[in-house]
Amino acid sequence: ALAMKSADVSVSMYSSAEVSFRTSNIHLLSKELGSIESIFEFSRRCVQTIWLNLFLSLIYNLSFTVFALLGLITPLVAVIIMPLSSLTVVFLTYIGTSRGVRI
Repeated sequence: ALAMKSADVSVSMYSSAEVSFRTSNIHLLSKELGSIESIFEFSRRCVQTIWLNLFLSLIYNLSFTVFALLGLITPLVAVIIMPLSSLTVVFLTYIGTSRGVRI
């Protein structure tokens, strides 16, 4: 348990001792080691989704800021567009992290 507590990330299995279950960061509820691979896949998809959201938000906000500065969009259109940016990020996060990964 001391090694698990000092590790960056620790994983305990379903049938492990209660001490290791308390100190670990991730608890696997199945007895299969394939779940660890799913954790890495889910983590990779989360990082990809974060970068995609950052990139799209930057492009989206910069382009509409330029349009607003040039007077090409009205304040009413800007009020409608800004929540759509947030909804886009939420939607992409849902799609990016829920694609067939079972942990």
